Amino acid sequence: SQEGLMPLAVMCLMAATQASVTRTPLATVFILTLSAERSTELSVMLPSCLIASYLGVFSSRLLSDKSYFSYNN
Repeated sequence: SQEGLMPLAVMCLMAATQASVTRTPLATVFILTLSAERSTELSVMLPSCLIASYLGVFSSRLLSDKSYFSYNN
């Protein structure tokens, strides 16, 4: 449904942003999943946030290679 899609999209954006900044994709997924409302279906949110957080980390690594502040240590 359309109503269930908006919170999922927001959670995925939060996961991608936090994981790319903190470089902790798995911990980000657990934090966001455990802090979700009880009515949220984990079977839908968990895989989506997991994919979004790892994509956030990989894309930030690709983008940081071309910037002054490198992602790699």
